[in-house]
Amino acid sequence: MRFFAILALTFVLSACAQSSGFWMPTLYRVQERLGEVAMRLDEVEDEERHVGDMIDENIKDLENVITKREKYVVGRKLTHLRSKMVVYHTKKLALLRVMKKIVKSIPRKFRARMIRRLRLEKRFNAIRDIARDAKYVLKSHGHISHKADTKKTLKRLGHGIYKNTKGKK
Repeated sequence: MRFFAILALTFVLSACAQSSGFWMPTLYRVQERLGEVAMRLDEVEDEERHVGDMIDENIKDLENVITKREKYVVGRKLTHLRSKMVVYHTKKLALLRVMKKIVKSIPRKFRARMIRRLRLEKRFNAIRDIARDAKYVLKSHGHISHKADTKKTLKRLGHGIYKNTKGKK
């Protein structure tokens, strides 16, 4: 009888300890969406690379043109291709942002495994670089004060500081 009680207690405790796995289908759907975003990102990079190659070819053509008319036509093509390049770059940044949001929604213990499974390691290094650059740009690099503001502050402080610094530059 004791044996059956211990066996039943062990069975109940092990059943309570196991998870139901209700979140697994959601995790697979998230992985599928992440794969789709990664695939679209690859397509955008391929298009961006193609436009970059076309820009290089047109720069060579621009060096070798003879008439002003040809120079004008090639210059217009270059302008158009550079604007396309900007569009592809903004699309790429938007897709990287979306990818980062999707990965943030995944539980931490599954993130690394999913990133490895989808081969996205290089993407997240790029995201870290972009984030680091953005933090540097947004970081305050010191207060810029104007001469008039400095004079007003010195005058407000009083005690003859303004008179002592009036003639000095």
